[in-house]
Amino acid sequence: MIRTKLFLRRKVKKLAKASFLSPHAFIPLDKVTHLLVVYDVDQTAIVAENIAHLSAKNRVINHVVYGSESLNAEDATSHLYIGPKALNCFGFPSAAVRKRFEEMKADLIIDLTVNNPDPLHYLILCSPHAFRVGIGRAEELGYEFTLRSTEKSDLAYNFSRILFYLRSFDAK
Repeated sequence: MIRTKLFLRRKVKKLAKASFLSPHAFIPLDKVTHLLVVYDVDQTAIVAENIAHLSAKNRVINHVVYGSESLNAEDATSHLYIGPKALNCFGFPSAAVRKRFEEMKADLIIDLTVNNPDPLHYLILCSPHAFRVGIGRAEELGYEFTLRSTEKSDLAYNFSRILFYLRSFDAK
């Protein structure tokens, strides 16, 4: 049971501020061999539809799923499930979750979470991965590339826009 998220929110704000000062490295989408997609558990079907064409290009795709439901056993190898039981009383992910997240190789992290949950945001900002992309407000996220979402846009549309921009960066 989470008692307070105050310490987690402070840490996330500090990490987001520090990420603006750190050097950023861009990897073209065609050179990405390991992709990490972060999303909410209720978005699983939409993400599966939209990510199928990316796995066809010899990319290793890992998933980090956040929510209160559990995943199927066959998804356990490429999926990291983070639920309420994986968090301590201050909302920080457990040491086992942090270790597993850091072991997942990724050239690119795509954060598709709608509300940017603090535990996932903390993991992403602490990760040593090269390039982070997210949906939301740039000043809050601290990612290298942030896509501003409108109220009418849905996840499939936002995901296609992210891929469009990543491909257009490749062309320049």
